[in-house]
Amino acid sequence: MDPADVAAVMAIQAEWLEAERLGQADRIIRLCTDDIVMQGPGLSPRVGKLAVRALFPQEPGTVDVTISEVEIFGDKLMAVKTARFRTRQRDGMIVTGRHVWI
Repeated sequence: MDPADVAAVMAIQAEWLEAERLGQADRIIRLCTDDIVMQGPGLSPRVGKLAVRALFPQEPGTVDVTISEVEIFGDKLMAVKTARFRTRQRDGMIVTGRHVWI
C-alpha cells in the first residue's frame, strides 16, 4: 500500500477513537460499511449497522483507548488493519485484545 492509503486508514482510526471517547456511537457507525461484522470479547458476532450500533452505550463510557502494534497491508482493492487495543471504561473496567479491520 502506498503512504496515502495508510494515512487514510489511520485517519479513520483516529476519528473512530475520538468518537468512542466522546460517546458518539452514530459517528462511529457512519464510518462502517452496511455489512459490518463486529464481535467483542465474549460476545457473538453482530452483523449490520443496527446490530453493531446496539453495542455502543448512549452515554460516553470509554475513558481511554490505547492502540498499539498497528499493521496495515493490502492493495488498491482492499486494506487490512490489525492492532492491539486497551480500553478503559468509565466504570473502571479494562478490555484488551486485538482487532482486525478489513
